[in-house]
Amino acid sequence: MGPRSQPQLLDSARHLDWLPGETVYSLASRHHRLSGNLCPHRTARQLFGHARGGYPHDLPAGLDHLAAAFDGQLGDARRIALAHTILPAFLVARSEADWATALSSMRSPRLGSLKAQFGLLASGFGAICELKACRGCIAEDTAQHGTAYWRVDHQMPGVWVCGRHQTWLLFSISNRARQGRFEWSLPEESDLTLPAGLTSHVDEWQLASINRFSRFSQESAAMAEKPAGSGEAFAGALRRGMIRAGWISTSGRLATAAVGKGLKSAITALSALPEWTADTPSEATCISRVRSVLSEPGQGHPLKLLIVASCLFESWSDFLDEAKREETATRRSELAEEKRFRAQDIRGDFLKAAQRAASVTELAKEFNIAVRTAQTWLADEGRSTPRRPSKILGAALLRLTQGLSAGADPSSLAEETGLSESSVRRVLGTTVGLKGKWLDAKGRALRQQNRARWLAALSVAAPGGPKLARDLDPSAYAWLYRNDREWLAKKNSHLRLPASGNRRALDWDARDRALCKACRLAANELATRNRGARVALVDLVRVVPDLRTKICKLDRLPLTRSAIQDAVRGDVQQLPLELVDARAR
Repeated sequence: MGPRSQPQLLDSARHLDWLPGETVYSLASRHHRLSGNLCPHRTARQLFGHARGGYPHDLPAGLDHLAAAFDGQLGDARRIALAHTILPAFLVARSEADWATALSSMRSPRLGSLKAQFGLLASGFGAICELKACRGCIAEDTAQHGTAYWRVDHQMPGVWVCGRHQTWLLFSISNRARQGRFEWSLPEESDLTLPAGLTSHVDEWQLASINRFSRFSQESAAMAEKPAGSGEAFAGALRRGMIRAGWISTSGRLATAAVGKGLKSAITALSALPEWTADTPSEATCISRVRSVLSEPGQGHPLKLLIVASCLFESWSDFLDEAKREETATRRSELAEEKRFRAQDIRGDFLKAAQRAASVTELAKEFNIAVRTAQTWLADEGRSTPRRPSKILGAALLRLTQGLSAGADPSSLAEETGLSESSVRRVLGTTVGLKGKWLDAKGRALRQQNRARWLAALSVAAPGGPKLARDLDPSAYAWLYRNDREWLAKKNSHLRLPASGNRRALDWDARDRALCKACRLAANELATRNRGARVALVDLVRVVPDLRTKICKLDRLPLTRSAIQDAVRGDVQQLPLELVDARAR
């Protein structure tokens, strides 16, 4: 760290150390005050090697430079990232490759496109977490350490309750409004406010749900010290939880009514929180989200996985235990598959050796396999083998071959003829050509069964079309798509589909109602705080930052436009909450 490339740290600042649970942004803010730097850029260059280093505050870049600037006394870059940023919250279900990518980005001078790569920008939850603090912690930290500071556990996405004091967390107004984006600050009462959704009454059910989800989110991040398992293991754990919760029926299909009701109820309970304020999903949207999480548990914003998992498990550790059991079961299945491949290699060598004139018994002994296995392999190749004396003769043998050729179940034939099921299966496996006929007959029966189920689903779903029919009977659709696709396409093409718009089109009415309510709540609070003075538009945008991007769309948001006009005219003095709700509706 030479004098030309990097300003030297002051000795007093170099001796800074972590406060309990402190964030990187908080430590840099304390250094900025102690160093006497007038320009925030100078602090950024000193600590992170770049004028924009250390930003954004939730996932700061330049951690290699930070570790070197303090001669390693803060720990290495990996330890800093996992213990003093909220990175673990975004890695709870991600692969080792994603971990490596994230740590590499945070060690480099600039974060780059990490948030876009992780799907945070398009998640609907926001790509930047709020700077949050607790009044109780501010008072205690000031008394004990001489300064208030930002704590890691408060910054986790979805966390709005202080676990220590069981009080609401407040967010930084200047940071949310992006006014202090590249500045260094510590918690101050004058800059902190409560989210608009929490200023109104929150009933006991909502409070309990918010508390539980906050603990769930904090626990997930606290346990993310390394990749916890594969995506398949997480998906398997979710399926097991859904079976217990009744979200999956006995036939293995998604119980759409239970899924939609359960997830919608959970999201409604969190609707007062900023991440969920604009999220009013329908049951169909909830079902789509569950399917998305099942297919790719680690992709996108972590709140997508957390909200589903919190509906199915008591704690994140319970979910991880289930995922570990699922991973163990998967490994056993992989070992069984490896064993099957080894058996296939033995089979090839056996069939080559069977070309020579040797008895089946001798060959079986040579390859250490059962005689029945040897007979079955030879029968599959169209080669008959001498049979030992058997009680299955004449009419009984004819009945078995006819029944199996027609696709009958071996257990049913065994019960009908009074033979053991193993005897019936021995005839099936060792009679040349019989197994092929049996499989063909079963395939025809299964095809007819699934065709009939799909036609029934189409008749029930009309006029909803094939999409609704697929939701009604997804297993029949999946079988036909894999095994009878031409017939499936033909039947679906004959059905007249209803006209539909863009499924991803925004619901402007719902957005207007939500934004209007947020504006009226914010205006009411600002008017009360300012003793009836008019509310300036800039103040309204600071408290409701979503307005910044919606101002140009007010022609599509008439309720929101009316709320803004009332606010700036001063028509919101001491509005009761009942009137706020009425106007928002």
